[in-house]
Amino acid sequence: MAPQLNLPQPTPTEAAEGTQALGEASAMAAGVDLSDREALNKFNQLMRSDKADGHMHHLVVCGMYFVGVLAAILLGAIVLNEVMPMNKRWLGESELKEIYQFLFNSGFGGVLGFAGKRFLKE
Repeated sequence: MAPQLNLPQPTPTEAAEGTQALGEASAMAAGVDLSDREALNKFNQLMRSDKADGHMHHLVVCGMYFVGVLAAILLGAIVLNEVMPMNKRWLGESELKEIYQFLFNSGFGGVLGFAGKRFLKE
């Protein structure tokens, strides 16, 4: 088992200096020679790809919440329409058929199935 790596945390004065100081402190803690342009470029590329991965993660999570909320609203509308008395129902057969097709036969169902397989496989 590899020993735990304890990187130094920025001091309050370093944190107040901004992201440039934090980036330099991180590079130095990782052992990057700041005078070597090639090593600095590799480190900067790593930091950029890390930020891009973080943004993509946030987009995927927001998308999953949006899809889940949309599916819940549509299913709730179907259930509510079914439990209401006949004279209070607002969805006709054609609207119900379109919602069912959208939820279960379209790409939306494929997205839900893919997300279920991808994230719930454990």
